Amino acid sequence: MIEYKLLYNEYLTRKSTLEDNKGSLHSLIKGQCTPSLLSELKGLEEYEEKDADFDVVWLLTQINLIVAGVEQRTQNAYELAFMLLKVFSTFGNTSMKDTYLDRSREAVQTLEFAGINIFDHDGHIKLETRRILALAGQATATADQKTKATETSAEALRAVCLLENADPKIFLSLFNDLRKDMIKKQDNFPRNVVEAFRHIESVEVYEQNGHR
Repeated sequence: MIEYKLLYNEYLTRKSTLEDNKGSLHSLIKGQCTPSLLSELKGLEEYEEKDADFDVVWLLTQINLIVAGVEQRTQNAYELAFMLLKVFSTFGNTSMKDTYLDRSREAVQTLEFAGINIFDHDGHIKLETRRILALAGQATATADQKTKATETSAEALRAVCLLENADPKIFLSLFNDLRKDMIKKQDNFPRNVVEAFRHIESVEVYEQNGHR
């Protein structure tokens, strides 16, 4: 019983510390907002409830949406189309790889904030599920394997979009080689963002050595 009381008291102390930290962080973020941004936040339907709970995640999400100029779960065709075009019109610059990656991530994040997941494709998720089952020697996927298939599918689609969206004047030969491999039933396209950048860097090194 004594040990239980000690553990319970420790739990209460940690909970109190967490609430204090949440409140401090929440106040710090709000303190960095301009009066006009705060006004827009206070006009949101859930503001009073989320503000009372010191919901930092909600606060940051709404700030990102307001700064991006979109409404959460928007159904406006113009806004949705504009965000989609922003993703697929982000071209890479070999001297600014990190900037390209950041721009691509921000564009995708904006879509997700607005309720659009362009990398959630049922057909590709099924392919990933079959691949995972084949590697595991199983016939039926577990809940964890289904979740993993959804995650790896999205990551693979992000990687290919990142690669395909790079400057075509520089990376056309790379694209053509990968597509030729696909015809031969050899899928050498990157499966994640790290692999995509390895492809990009390999072409850059090749060009820096005087090749075209």
